[in-house]
Amino acid sequence: MSRLKRAVERRGEMEVERGDLIEAAPNPDDLMRVAALVESRVGRATAIRSVASFLKAVARQRPGYILVAEPTDGDVALKNLCISPAGEAGTVFRGVRSAILMSGTLPPHDYMISMLGLEEGRVRELRMTLPWARRVKVIVMKGISSRYVERGAATYGFMAHVIDELYSRLARGVALVVAPSYDMAKAIRAYLKARPLLIEREDTRLEDVISAARRYDKLLILCVAWGKLVEGIELKSGEYSLIKLVVLAGLPVPEPSLLNRRLVEVLRYRVKDGDAAWRLVYMIPAAVRVAQAIGRSVRSERDYAAVAILDERVLDPYLSEYLASFGYSMEVAGDVEELLSRYIEFVEMMEREGA
Repeated sequence: MSRLKRAVERRGEMEVERGDLIEAAPNPDDLMRVAALVESRVGRATAIRSVASFLKAVARQRPGYILVAEPTDGDVALKNLCISPAGEAGTVFRGVRSAILMSGTLPPHDYMISMLGLEEGRVRELRMTLPWARRVKVIVMKGISSRYVERGAATYGFMAHVIDELYSRLARGVALVVAPSYDMAKAIRAYLKARPLLIEREDTRLEDVISAARRYDKLLILCVAWGKLVEGIELKSGEYSLIKLVVLAGLPVPEPSLLNRRLVEVLRYRVKDGDAAWRLVYMIPAAVRVAQAIGRSVRSERDYAAVAILDERVLDPYLSEYLASFGYSMEVAGDVEELLSRYIEFVEMMEREGA
């Protein structure tokens, strides 16, 4: 393990040969017997059993899985990862007469088929636009992106400037700013002037966020697209949503991890299209997170919210059509002044309607 640790420290995340681990590790059956003996004395399950179960799973060498070593807290974590769920899920769906798959942000048809191993001839899709989608204004900023090659002080500073300008025009409520990652959230935070500000961390509790949103007349929450807030928080005062402004500070494209790179390879072979495979792994999950972030704001026909997307990649026809399936229509702003003008115009219109 010391040799593996040095290799991971030097190279980062890496694939490990299963045979090398099985050769070096204790026999999992022996570990199970040790676990049973220890547990009979301490009266609870032990980590020994978990290690034994992990080694058994690795030893089975099931196709479609990879063994990955990655650095964690100064040590090395081993993970037995499923590259594509299509094999496992497809077996389940072929064994049932029918199934209903529901989601408030259901991914596109081709994504569901490719990722879950569904038989296309059996799939019927029913999509409904949100009845209050017209009370959401989505404005996309041209000329800016969170692509890795464009990340840096200039991009972070410009995004922070746009967020500050929007927030200064928010009369009341919560501005939910969504960054693609914790690192990017911290980078943008360094340039933000808006106050009060609450930033999501790995240990942030939902109840603390709710308490802060109700304590202040106006609050900026800086969170992460792949964190807990975007996926499951609802901020309300009485019957009204407190979130009046959502800013996507970049498109939350998944990290190009070893698992994702291998998944692209699998899908490229399956769909016979390299661009389509890349889109399935990276762009569609990002678009789903955008839809989830927007959905945090307008929870009923009484609410309204403006959404600013600071990444022109969302204008890709495939992604824009997906967001349009919810009833959202996107407008394009060429500069900060146009973005602010469209935002103010929308808010004034909603206020005149008595929102």
